[in-house]
Amino acid sequence: EINLDAIDGIIAVVRNKTDLDYLKKHSVPCVNISGTLQKSDLPRVCPDFYQMGQLAAQHFFERGFQNFAYFGLSETVFSERMYQGFQKELSKKTKTCEKLEVTFGANFLEQDELIHEFLKSLKLPCAILAAHDPRAQILLEACEEMGLRVPEDIAILGSNNDTVSCEFSSPPLS
Repeated sequence: EINLDAIDGIIAVVRNKTDLDYLKKHSVPCVNISGTLQKSDLPRVCPDFYQMGQLAAQHFFERGFQNFAYFGLSETVFSERMYQGFQKELSKKTKTCEKLEVTFGANFLEQDELIHEFLKSLKLPCAILAAHDPRAQILLEACEEMGLRVPEDIAILGSNNDTVSCEFSSPPLS
């Protein structure tokens, strides 16, 4: 356990109530940089997830896509807000969006079958927004396993610019 008495302040990714409660019971100033929880009771700095979803839809429209999907995390505020922005922008052009959500921290092996079924169900070519870059990388790997071409069959857009996920993917994620 960390001695919080020796710390002047904390910038933390607070993703669950246990971490939130732990930080709240200490008198160390803390800023939460996670959008996972609905309420954090700590000052929070996050991107505008709703607008990120809108911008993603605009990006796909500019590239001529007609079929859309979203791969998100259930019970996660940032994922839901991003989906809402994505869906709102799609609805302006009467487009619909297929959606797959998995639980945060779910077993990746259990997700494989769900993701493969989801990808099989999509009308191609399809543009998919992933809630964050590690999810986008999971989609990329599933496409490779299934023989789907990226970006020709499935265009994938992640978020948060996770350098490791983006640069070490093949093809690199944007």
